[in-house]
Amino acid sequence: MSKYFKNPGFIEADALALAGFLAISIVLMQGLLPLGLVDISVTVALIAFAIAIPLLATCIFIDRAFEIPPKAKFYNFSYVTGLLVAPVGIVAAFWHISWYIGVICLLSCLVGFGTFVSIAGLIGKASMEENRQAKGIDPWKQKPRGGSTDS
Repeated sequence: MSKYFKNPGFIEADALALAGFLAISIVLMQGLLPLGLVDISVTVALIAFAIAIPLLATCIFIDRAFEIPPKAKFYNFSYVTGLLVAPVGIVAAFWHISWYIGVICLLSCLVGFGTFVSIAGLIGKASMEENRQAKGIDPWKQKPRGGSTDS
């Protein structure tokens, strides 16, 4: 097993999310580039895509080529920034079409992000409990808090 183990299912889901945002960003940017900077929504979308595309592409390459240590700060920064900035560009592109379509897209992004965070939290909590049980630590027994223990 690798020193920096990732669940194989997570690796595939991670690659799918990165590649999906990258593909959507490239396709939308191709449609917005010929317009130029006609309004603020197009400007925001183009800036967001200009930031997200290189970061997402770099993360996809690194995921496939290297084992990433858990504390790789620049990778983590690129990953989080790419995944947060790409939806901003997508929402801004839809906002350019119509403000209410932009609002619907924004709400959809927020629901998706909330779902991801809640599921990731549950998986993280389950993973921590499995690690404790594997090490023989009973998760239900709490160490006493405070200075003294009265036995």
